[in-house]
Amino acid sequence: MKPVIILIKGPSAGGKSTVCNALEKNLKNFIFLDIAKHKEDYALDPDRKKKAYAKFFPKLKKAMGEGKNILIQEFFLKDLEKKVDLSNYKVISFFLKSSLEETKLRNSNRKKVLSDTYLEKSYGYLGVSEYRDLIIDTEKNSVEEIVKIIISKLLD
Repeated sequence: MKPVIILIKGPSAGGKSTVCNALEKNLKNFIFLDIAKHKEDYALDPDRKKKAYAKFFPKLKKAMGEGKNILIQEFFLKDLEKKVDLSNYKVISFFLKSSLEETKLRNSNRKKVLSDTYLEKSYGYLGVSEYRDLIIDTEKNSVEEIVKIIISKLLD
């Protein structure tokens, strides 16, 4: 059986970190890689994306070389396909759907609050699913329900 890569995507303040943290507790045989965390490390650097990728991809390639199961937060499948060979992996991509209004509400309860301007701008590209995404509505499902849905898809 092929190892698995799970991609978790969605808008800012859409629940990705919450779901990934819950998945990390439930999927003991997975390595968790978070590109957003690497971007935060270089928050004020104009080359932050480039530097974040320079940290992220060696970890990803090492895990893939070892045949590990991998949980990735905040990475688009189309971009991942350009960077690494996924032929030896079963890739399951989830899009956590929430409205812009809901993301603004959730954002107001975060430790690190983002501006409404940023949320609105980023929603235009982060709030859009890709063609192979399995869409989960985070406004209709609890974190526990979302974790159960994702784990059930691993068993398909």
